[in-house]
Amino acid sequence: NADLRAAILRDSNLRGADPTAANLTPWIRLDQRRGAQLADALDSPNGWQRDMAMQLILWRNDREAIPSLQSQVRTSSRSWTRLQALVTLDALGECPVDLLRTALSDPAPEVRRHALRIAGAQIRQQPVLEQDCLARSSDTDSQVRLQLALILGELPARNAAPVLAQIARRAGGDPFLLGAVASSLHAGNSTEVLQALIQTGSVDELSPLVVQPVVKSALAFANESRMIGEL
Repeated sequence: NADLRAAILRDSNLRGADPTAANLTPWIRLDQRRGAQLADALDSPNGWQRDMAMQLILWRNDREAIPSLQSQVRTSSRSWTRLQALVTLDALGECPVDLLRTALSDPAPEVRRHALRIAGAQIRQQPVLEQDCLARSSDTDSQVRLQLALILGELPARNAAPVLAQIARRAGGDPFLLGAVASSLHAGNSTEVLQALIQTGSVDELSPLVVQPVVKSALAFANESRMIGEL
């Protein structure tokens, strides 16, 4: 803030340093910016500046910033700018399907993770997102796979069950990943997930941490005799 900057310059004078030689970031009056100019302030390495620009856009419901924010999601070289532009658009209710599909394959895992979170709320109305989301099942980042597991309960069981089983098998006992899988189990898919676990390899190879939540959920949601017959 202004007081801190003044203190830095005052300290420089006391130490005999040249205050004009101080390497200070140029001061930007974000309160005087609107629309594209305010959105452009997100494309900065300065986290405070990005946060304040985002806050002002949302406070003002600044619709003129939307085209620039969408462009940043697609083209900014900074992953944190792409991420912050994406979540700002989500808060404004302006995340079109084509933009989400781009974000789902972003090089940065933090962008992919939040794209999955946003897609989860739209996927029933926008089934075109389904395959892009399911493609993240083999993502190299465990946080991305966790976010996928959290939204798979929104998808039809025939598509979600094999992926939930795959994530559970590869979780390596990770309690967070397994908790995410368990959170997506429901009466419409728990038996299918258990079947997928059995069909994709030996159950003996699986940790009880993987098997128990799925079996317990299947028993809780389904008629036991019907479930045994299906298995």
